[in-house]
Amino acid sequence: MGRARASSSRIGGAVVAICAAAFACGPVGCGPPVADSPRTWPYGPGTMRIHPITRIAPATSASAGQVQVRVEFTDEDGFTTRAMGRLTATLDVPGRPPQTVTANLGDRAENRSAWDAATRTYLLTVVPETSIAAGTAVTVRIQWDRVDGRIQRASLTLTAP
Repeated sequence: MGRARASSSRIGGAVVAICAAAFACGPVGCGPPVADSPRTWPYGPGTMRIHPITRIAPATSASAGQVQVRVEFTDEDGFTTRAMGRLTATLDVPGRPPQTVTANLGDRAENRSAWDAATRTYLLTVVPETSIAAGTAVTVRIQWDRVDGRIQRASLTLTAP
């Protein structure tokens, strides 16, 4: 019985000593990766697409309608995520000059304003100068100027209702 007590006392003392040494050393390896580290953050946006819920809202007596462009970013695991950089939507209607809308996603207020939490997409709205005739095919182009200097593009053709 005396031996069991002595053994558990030594083990308890060893555990205390190991814990004290670990705390004295500090959080080694817990900081962010250094600039020359080969590790990168896997949960930032890797791909971009014009989401299928992008649509042409019909004209009313009060407006010429609008094109609601939804842009989705996904990380390397395929989960939607937010992005940084400059996002530009261009509307090409046949016989008209292109119309462009830009969101500076590097500006936190503008990023929050463009982000739609319900759909997990960014919304850029292009309001044509005049209505788009029913049945007209229009092209929506997106350009994402990433903060790392790379550029990604996507396009989608829609038909006006």
